[in-house]
Amino acid sequence: MNPFQNMRHTINRKLFEMERVDQYVRPGELEIWEFENTSDDMWHPMHIHNVQFQILSRNGSSDIALHERGWKDTVLVNQSEKVQLLVKFSEENEGLYLMHCHILEHEDEGMMMNFLLSSTVSVEKQVGENTFSIMPNPASEESRIAFNEAAYPRELSIREVTGKTVYSATILPGTAEYTFNIRHLPVGNYYCTIGMQTIQFVISR
Repeated sequence: MNPFQNMRHTINRKLFEMERVDQYVRPGELEIWEFENTSDDMWHPMHIHNVQFQILSRNGSSDIALHERGWKDTVLVNQSEKVQLLVKFSEENEGLYLMHCHILEHEDEGMMMNFLLSSTVSVEKQVGENTFSIMPNPASEESRIAFNEAAYPRELSIREVTGKTVYSATILPGTAEYTFNIRHLPVGNYYCTIGMQTIQFVISR
């Protein structure tokens, strides 16, 4: 008998599987993760094991309530809400960890995922099944993103190191390459995020 046969809650459209690694991360990394609750009638308190994070924004607003500032390990994602986090991964304690909804029924129904913290993780595994690259890097006037095609839309965002979004777009299904203009952005370090995958790139002139 399959104990997970009645699952209905998912993360990234996937039901939990004990043997599957959904995300690869390296010790000491600082990444931007995004939770999007597409439900209009259910909220989810999302918990990440073995990490601390800061809430960067809710639905694009960086006006975070006082009680939500500082380092956390759980964040409430309300109905039809998108929450962006700055996640700091431990430099120690390598191994397999869980991320899940803290509502017990949702966990039991499959709303969990595994991530592997390992110093031997390759860049290709870090970005996962939706592998993408940014060229050139560093760039001065224009950047091109190439990635594996997907059957569903994906949100692209470019952020400063402070977490402020300076560019965003929706990548349509079937798109394998996307070009965006960076002439108006100042020189510095930036993060490009698609879904839960983030790559750092540099603008120089």
